[in-house]
Parts: sequence; structure tokens; C-alpha cells
Amino acid sequence: MNKKTLSEIISCLPFICILAIVAMLPFRYSDWQRVALYAMAVAYPLDYIVNRRWQQWHWDSRKALFAAFILFSLMTPLWQLIDPLKTGLYQETVNAFAPFFFVGIAGILGMTDKIRMDYVAWVMLSMSAGIVCFLMVETGWQITDMQQWAQRFTENRIAFVNSHMVFNLYLNIAIVLGVMVLFETKHHWGVKTLTSFLMLPSVFALLITEGRTGMLTLFISFFLLIAYYVVRSRHWWLLAVLALFSVSGSAFLLHNDRIREITQTTNPRIYQWRECIGMITDRPLIGYGVCSARKEYVSRVLANEELRHLYIEPEVQQIPEFRQDGEIKYEMMHPHNAMLESWTRYGLLGIVLCMGCLLGPMCMRLGKYQIYLTLCALAFLIQAMFESFGNNLQPLFLVSVTLLFYSAHLAEVTPSAPAHP
Repeated sequence: MNKKTLSEIISCLPFICILAIVAMLPFRYSDWQRVALYAMAVAYPLDYIVNRRWQQWHWDSRKALFAAFILFSLMTPLWQLIDPLKTGLYQETVNAFAPFFFVGIAGILGMTDKIRMDYVAWVMLSMSAGIVCFLMVETGWQITDMQQWAQRFTENRIAFVNSHMVFNLYLNIAIVLGVMVLFETKHHWGVKTLTSFLMLPSVFALLITEGRTGMLTLFISFFLLIAYYVVRSRHWWLLAVLALFSVSGSAFLLHNDRIREITQTTNPRIYQWRECIGMITDRPLIGYGVCSARKEYVSRVLANEELRHLYIEPEVQQIPEFRQDGEIKYEMMHPHNAMLESWTRYGLLGIVLCMGCLLGPMCMRLGKYQIYLTLCALAFLIQAMFESFGNNLQPLFLVSVTLLFYSAHLAEVTPSAPAHP
């Protein structure tokens, strides 16, 4: 094996590691994911050094987003310097925000030019289809009532995969990437047909999910995609397709039990957000710090009798793990809104950086990839309105997709540097 061949192999290793990480994103963190991340930690600098990628480095205004990723990740240790309280939440937050830091570094320094977004799409669609088909087999078809069958499907998903927030976000991103393969690549029609079939299990799972956010994201994504193709192609007959989709989608949502619950019951999140807004009003500029913000939030929530009745006590009754030695484990409580939580933690600078990280991918100008990155970032943003950063809203989803799209765009617009002998 000559040096040129070895150099080419090494240049592919980071992308192979990314594919492995992407394949395991829908599952709970495990040793397999840890190994993939360790492999990436070795493969990336190896490729960067062996293939002398620093020689191709140049500043790009789009890299400012990766700088925002890094700064946002550093907010936690910086605020801890003035936070008098330190609990286990500090280390959990550092771990949850680590992808912002490491992907930020990779984005600024540059990635391998071997990134192929169609490969990413096929990996995610294959994993999604495999998981959904496994859950369908595990659920069986003995239950004839569809609502009961969907409930059993959900129970299996909880047991074998992850929360609906994590899984539904994965499915929505996989679908967006699948549409990208259909409309932005020149693959044979057979390959595109297979890609279409791989998307169907993801759509099915999102239509029966108990997660309202994931279901709404699916309809919003398809609506925006159809509208985008109407404008881009100027095939105005597609407006009829858009109108038909809007009517049928609205009818489906209006008749969905989970959506109807929003109008029939008071969502506990409203009370949670009000407590956060009260905290922000009291300390809008500097915030409280990670640990002190959670302590203040918990104390306010416990003093709110309506919220306690609607959320805390029912949750504790349903999930025994939230009660220990006769006392409620209040670690379960969090604001369920990444933006509000960032503001309570880090103050004004924190919310500015948070919104920069969430909205920045939508403004990167990546040519044909931009609409798809925008939809992936939008899916994450919608979920961030109803979930806090952590296990159920993993930053790795947002930063990895952003890095992949950016690197793929650069690989197409920048000629590859010759391998060094």
C-alpha cells in the first residue's frame, strides 16, 4: 500500500466514524456510542495531521456559527465561577454541551472532504426503518384497536429505543435527508425508489406517535418543502398539491386525540414557562448559573399549587423512579424550554448565544443544501420550544447535521487538494 492510498483511507475515517455516531443517535447513550466518539477523537486529528488540512485553512464568515457553538458550551464553566452552588447537574450540563465545543472546533479547523450527505441519509433512513419494523414485529398484530396498538408500539419504543423527543427528531431529520436524495442527487431511479420506500416507516411512526411536537414537525416540514419547490420550479400546479396537503393535514391533526388534548386541558408547560419568565424578570442580565437556576426554579415550582397538582404529583405517581425514600426526586423537573432555561442560567448573553446556535444554521448559505439544513435546524428549534437541553434534546443532533452539511458544501465547491506523498 503506497502513501497516497493510505492517505485516502485516513481521510475517509472521520466520515466513517460520523456515520457510526449518526446511526446510534436514536438510542440511549451506551458503550457503543462512547466507542464511536472515541474513534472519532482519534480519526479526526489523524486525518487533519496526515493530510495536512491546516494548509487549506481559511476563514469563512459561516464559521462564526461554530465560534458561537464553542462560546455557548463555555458558558457553563464560566458561570460556575460565580455560582455558589455546585451539584451533579453541573457535570451533566457540561457533558450535554460538549458536542457544541468539539464540533465547533472541527467546524472552524475544517473537516475531511469525503463527506457525502446521501450516505448520511441512507444510514439514518435504514436505521429508522429497521427500528420501526422491529417495533412493529415486537408489537404484533393481535390487537385490532389501532389506538391500543399504537400505545403498545409506544411502550416497546420506550423499552428498546429512547424517548419520543429523541426518536421523533431523528425520524424527522431522516425524512428531510431522504427528500434531499430524491430531489438533489442524480442517482438511478431505482436508488431513489428504494430511498422513498425507506422513508415510509418513519412517516408511519410519526403519524401514530404520542409526541405532538414530532408529528407537527413532520407536517410543517412537508408544507415548507412543497412551498419551496413551487417557488423554485415555478410549476404553479403544485399549489394545488400544497392546498390539498394543507387541508388533509389539518383534518388529520384536528382529529388526532393528542392534538385535541391541547384544547381540552391546560398544558403544564405554560405554568413552567411562567416561572422561568419570573426568574428572568428578576435577573435578566446575568442569570443564576446552572445549579442555582435549577434550585430557584424548583423552589418556585413547588410553591405553585396549580403546577404541583397538574404535573409533579401525577408524574411521581406514574413513574416510581421519581420517588425515593418517600421523598420526591425533584431532579426530574426542568423548564421544558431550552431558550428560557438558557436565559435563567446565563443571562442575556446566554440567550443571545443560544438563539445564535439555533438560528445560525438557517443562515449559512450552503447552496442546494441550505433548505434541508434549515428544515433540520427548524425541527431542532421546534423541539427546543418544548424541551430543555440534555438527554431528550441532544445538541449532537444539531451540531452534527450542521457540520455535515457545511463540510459537504465545501467539498463540492472547493477542489480537493492532492494527497501528499
